[in-house]
Parts: sequence; structure tokens; C-alpha cells
Amino acid sequence: MMKKQLRWQSRSLSLSLLALLTACCLFFAVSLPAQADTVRISDPVEVLNVQQVMSEGSNLAYPLDVYTTNTFSGTASGFVQRTISAHLTSKRLIVIAIDVVHRYFTVVGGSQVPLTKAQYTTAGQAFKNAAAGNHFTSAMLAAIQSLESSLKSHTSSTSSGSGERC
Repeated sequence: MMKKQLRWQSRSLSLSLLALLTACCLFFAVSLPAQADTVRISDPVEVLNVQQVMSEGSNLAYPLDVYTTNTFSGTASGFVQRTISAHLTSKRLIVIAIDVVHRYFTVVGGSQVPLTKAQYTTAGQAFKNAAAGNHFTSAMLAAIQSLESSLKSHTSSTSSGSGERC
């Protein structure tokens, strides 16, 4: 009789622990969407403080790719089109690209990023305002913070992009 009671208590304890573990997993799973997504940076020109940009970019709820170049030849609109065709590889991805020679800047997002063209343009303006004197890291941080603010507002589900000259 004692063995049956111990087995029952053991099963009860096991089920309670399993329920607690499941509750903890659900809690963390629900809180993850507000956490950081992937941040990838390609900075062959070495104009960014990669750690700072990664840290700020990790606050976005969408993956972020950042590119710098000094080899692009073409117009500002060509730079935007090249960024979209070469780097916008996911519907959830935000891409920021800088041409440091011509001082082109673009920020584009996939169709599942809930930002308007005006919000991308605002991020571009934040970059431009902070880029004086080749302070590309400060400018990039300003653009990312603008995107963060816009994403928190969730004012629209339209996605587009903006090309700016900084």
C-alpha cells in the first residue's frame, strides 16, 4: 500500500514539475517577439562601430542587415534598386545601406515590415541629420532609433523604401 502511495505522489510531483516547466517555456516564448532579432553587418569600408550598431539594431523586432560600400557607381535611385535586388532577401528584413563615396543612404524593408514610406524617409532624415562630418555610427544609430520608434507605433502595414543622399 505504501509503494502505491509513493508512486502516486511521485507521479503527481512529476506532473506538477512538467506543468511548471511548460508554463515557464510559454512565458519565455511569449516574451521573445519583443526581443532582438538577427543583426548582420557588412562594413568593409570600416566606417561603423560595429558593436554599437549591433547593440542598437538588436532592439528591433525585425532582422536588420547593414551594408557599407565605397565601390558603387551609379545614381541614388540605382543604389536603392541595387540594395533591394541584392540584399532584400526576406519579407521580414530591414536593410540599411550606405555608399560612403557618393554619400548615398537607403533603408528598405520587406513586405511584412509594418512601416510606411514616410517612416523610412524619417529614418533617412535622422541619418542625414546625424551624418555631418562623417559620423556614420552616430547617423546609423539615429536611423535605427527612428525605425524603432516607428515600429512601436505600428501605424501602417505598408512597406516601401527610401533612398536619401546624406
